[in-house]
Amino acid sequence: MTDGRYRIGDLLVDPGTGTVARGDRRLQLPPLSFALLVAVLRRAPDVVKRGELIDEVWNGNVVSDETLSQRVRLLREALEDDSGAPRYLETVRGWGYRAALPVEKMGGGAPSSTAVAVLPFANLGGRLEDEPLCQGLAEEIISALSHVDGLQVIARTSSAAVSRLGLDVREAGRRLSAGSIVEGSVRRSGDRVRVTVQLVETTGGGHLWSDRYDRELQDVLELEDEIAEAVARRLRSDLATGGLRRRRRRADPAAYEAYLQGRHYFHGVGGPEGMKRAAACLERSIELDPSFAPAFDALAELHWYLGFFGAVAPRDAFGQSLLQPAVRQQRADRGPNPYSRRVTVELPGTRHLAVDLRPVVVQLLLEH
Repeated sequence: MTDGRYRIGDLLVDPGTGTVARGDRRLQLPPLSFALLVAVLRRAPDVVKRGELIDEVWNGNVVSDETLSQRVRLLREALEDDSGAPRYLETVRGWGYRAALPVEKMGGGAPSSTAVAVLPFANLGGRLEDEPLCQGLAEEIISALSHVDGLQVIARTSSAAVSRLGLDVREAGRRLSAGSIVEGSVRRSGDRVRVTVQLVETTGGGHLWSDRYDRELQDVLELEDEIAEAVARRLRSDLATGGLRRRRRRADPAAYEAYLQGRHYFHGVGGPEGMKRAAACLERSIELDPSFAPAFDALAELHWYLGFFGAVAPRDAFGQSLLQPAVRQQRADRGPNPYSRRVTVELPGTRHLAVDLRPVVVQLLLEH
């Protein structure tokens, strides 16, 4: 990770905010595609080996060369790049990838007092199956903080990349242009978790706040919001935290774990196999707890992603994505085992969607 932003051709890439802009237009890049782009720009003009990219972008997860190649194709599509005449990403056959044009490294400014980075939580138990829980805690706290007006939250991919470097908090804050950092650890024992979290200011490395929580796994949703609110209030006593939505409900532990695993395969692994596993985990979460809204939302995001990047016919994928809120409401209204019921959902470009809702399987029937 280097300081500041990058300019390549007509693109401005900002690792701190996780954005790519072409003039006034912001390009939508999934987290893995963004991490891949930044990894190449950071090393410009050098070539980045395929193995090095896999280690950095997938954070040590075992993925195939084909997964990397697919991610490169998706990145090029999002950037409207051409592999035959590349403007941004050039393939060096038998070696790896490099920036196709000179990269201007623009340098970063002083850390902002209203900018906060949330680092991945350390897994003190050491069990690989608990990694999605540790990653999920950080991601959900980031999501909750992003609803607070006046607070700039550093992108997850940037925070994760800096975390892997093992830097002192002062250096990490400088590289992320963040005035404070949230870090913590998780130790799990059965269905109980102990979460230790601290907020550190990056100028001098002093502790602003810390706490320890012992909770049941089913209470983690509420805990995430509780931590986010404590962080927001500690950063600025006058900060309006009305944007934080406290989820005062318990989650079925097995459904919550399946949801975290789905998010892990979606954002952390990617590729065709990762997407397949993500969908299976999220559908399993919904089956276990038909009222668990985050699983429906994540599944809708997954369908949108597959359609946007052409992995599934856009008509089918976007239909499923728009359908999830209706399915969620149907499940909430009728309980975990609703009778089959036909509902209609309006979609642009179609007369209507006829949907057969069942306990586990949703059958989509398009009628013109």
